[in-house]
Amino acid sequence: MSINNSNFPVSDSSVVHEAAEKAHTGIRVGVAVFGVLSIVIGALVLTHPAESATSIGLFAAIVLGLYAVVAGIAIGFGAFFTRGLSFWGRALRLIGGILAVIAGGIVLFNPAPSALFVVVFAVIMVGVTWVIEGIVTLLDLQEAPSKGWAIFYAVISIIAGIVLFIAPLTGAAVMLIVIGVSAIVWGVVAIIASIRFSSATI
Repeated sequence: MSINNSNFPVSDSSVVHEAAEKAHTGIRVGVAVFGVLSIVIGALVLTHPAESATSIGLFAAIVLGLYAVVAGIAIGFGAFFTRGLSFWGRALRLIGGILAVIAGGIVLFNPAPSALFVVVFAVIMVGVTWVIEGIVTLLDLQEAPSKGWAIFYAVISIIAGIVLFIAPLTGAAVMLIVIGVSAIVWGVVAIIASIRFSSATI
């Protein structure tokens, strides 16, 4: 029994190939755009470090302020509508909600000082994290594949964390430089990858 191939579409392979080419082009363009944006962002961070830190801090401060206001309102309503709470439980929740709304309002109406605080606090938290990471590495030294490198990493991590904790503004400046350089490197790598990807055959 013979099958008439004319009854079946013959362009399926071409449709699939065309879709693959479009996906290939989309990925290549996306990688290239990411590379260009990374280079631009890295250059802006390196040439305008103060403005970059302020912008990041302002954004974070606004987000935190909005969160505090919304959370405070939710806590305040919860003080009235949550069942089973004692008088002091409701009072404390209501006071906590009011304080959260006030704190959020202060941040939203004074974003610049709040932004500086957010940046300093974030850098200090990074420093604390690095110190803890170094201590944990020393405590787990017996499980490390290379004790020498583990000790070196732990010491550097602890020292860097202490420096960030003692001088957060200087640490923030150094971190911005690292971020800017890293962004430019990532951008160059992404553009090279997109060029190589464009020459790849499907």
